[in-house]
Amino acid sequence: MKTERINVKWSRKVWTVSILCSLALAVGIVELIQATLQPEKLSFFVGLIGIILIGAAVLYAITFMPLYILLTPRSLVLKKGLGTIELPYSMIRSIRPFNMKRDYRLFGSGGFWGYTGLFMNRELGRYKAFVGDVSQAFIIITSEGGLYVFSCENYKLTIQKIKERVNSLL
Repeated sequence: MKTERINVKWSRKVWTVSILCSLALAVGIVELIQATLQPEKLSFFVGLIGIILIGAAVLYAITFMPLYILLTPRSLVLKKGLGTIELPYSMIRSIRPFNMKRDYRLFGSGGFWGYTGLFMNRELGRYKAFVGDVSQAFIIITSEGGLYVFSCENYKLTIQKIKERVNSLL
């Protein structure tokens, strides 16, 4: 089996939220820097904390934003902004399309460079999401009980390919 790359498509909502938030955060940083340099407007310490918090939000979003999926001969690999998540096919117990539209975000991003972080579903409980378009989401349940929600272009075909690779191990 050859390694196959499948891009994560970001929905129009994710693009809109990401661009608008990025612009707002950039303006916020510029305003904080200007205010910090004028002691009568804002204390240096308060301005610095604001800049650090904005920087942390941007760093989080860039770190966890989903970019693409690799189907290697032995595992599914999700490439994020920084780092990867690797799920060996031998650990995948089930995979199916998933509707996360009514789920709760416990910690993470609800559209800023993707839907990433820890989410909650009433039926399944907590799961980790790395999604660009919720209409293309699928859930993977591992043999260790891990719940992962990913998305990608041609997600139904991708689910089928993963099932074939998992079944070839049986």
